[in-house]
Amino acid sequence: MSTDNPIPKTLSEACEFIASYLEVFPRSQEMPLGDAIGSVLARDATAPAGLPRFDNAAMDGFAVRSADLTAGETGSDLKVTAVIAAGEIGFHEIGPGQAARIMTGAMIPKGADRVVVQENARMNGDRVRVFTSASDKPHIRRTGMDQLLAALVGAAGDHDLIVTSGGASAGFADHLTQAVSQRGHLEFWRLDMRPGKPIGFGDVDHCPILILPGNPLAAVAGCAILGRTLVYRLAGC
Repeated sequence: MSTDNPIPKTLSEACEFIASYLEVFPRSQEMPLGDAIGSVLARDATAPAGLPRFDNAAMDGFAVRSADLTAGETGSDLKVTAVIAAGEIGFHEIGPGQAARIMTGAMIPKGADRVVVQENARMNGDRVRVFTSASDKPHIRRTGMDQLLAALVGAAGDHDLIVTSGGASAGFADHLTQAVSQRGHLEFWRLDMRPGKPIGFGDVDHCPILILPGNPLAAVAGCAILGRTLVYRLAGC
């Protein structure tokens, strides 16, 4: 090391030293995707559009506001103000005490935050009585959830354990926990630990899934504590 460069004393100084010490990879190169195993992307690969392009119903039923629902045998009586079919182009909105009949794949109306499946609803003219419980799923596919759900379902078919990292916090693009709920159940999410609070565990098509944070240190901590336990258990230990 040159005497012109002082020995790093702080973390930032050490990072700057390493960055200046190592050579930058000279150039990128194009290759078939099948030959790229072990390579590093020269730039981010981004999808041209999120799928689905809008929040839509995962089941036939009624789009409602959670604030209007009362759990129990009596259900909640709501006025049906719209019928929304899949593929329909248009704007719909529901207000307090209202619901919209909706088909699978149709755009969720503004104001609605869940879909009550038609099996749990009773129509009477222009009104509907819906029956819900605290454990009911929202039955909504959020924008961009599909590039994610398909990957999980594909992995679940021939694997004993799925481990993910990132996309499970509370940000706008964090769709992982919702995707899991579409084809399985989230047993727990967000633990009282630091680092690693947004850790979750559940199943996708009966394949266990460990959801780790995107933060590398938090992911390592979660994998060391929970991941190792899962692997040992699956191995019969």
